[in-house]
Amino acid sequence: MKEDLIRSKILFEINDKGEILQKDIAKNLKISEARCSKILIQLEKEGLIARRWIRTEKSRGYLIEPVTRSIFDPLFSEDGRIAVCIGCVVDCNPSYCASLNIWIKNLPNS
Repeated sequence: MKEDLIRSKILFEINDKGEILQKDIAKNLKISEARCSKILIQLEKEGLIARRWIRTEKSRGYLIEPVTRSIFDPLFSEDGRIAVCIGCVVDCNPSYCASLNIWIKNLPNS
């Protein structure tokens, strides 16, 4: 599976659940826990999610939560650049699309 598609599915899963254990994301998406962890670390560095170390009755692990931020889905930036959505064939929700979120994050500050 393509990395951007996995990132989008992970973001959707996190936003859909509100909070979820890291191991449950890997299990639900049928990807290795190592691959899931690597992607989540990247998403945390990009400010899209928050990871918090917790202990449960049976184990310990990371609780993943979405970062509340103002997400919008423009087709064009102020400087006329076309959003990544144009021509995209991935069926996703723009609010949780990793590619779109990165594009928005890299927009020049007004």
